[in-house]
Amino acid sequence: MPPPSLVDLLRHIAREEPLTATVRAFRGLTREHLGQLLDEAADKLSGGPREL
Repeated sequence: MPPPSLVDLLRHIAREEPLTATVRAFRGLTREHLGQLLDEAADKLSGGPREL
């Protein structure tokens, strides 16, 4: 099995990880917004939004 791509890793983190310390470190950032930012970063790396 090949290792996961950076895009897959970012999307997994955005969806599954609690990211509590990161949210605490950046005032005004919510867990939901951080997940959206990570998903947007994955989109940019992959060349566009993922196909559902």
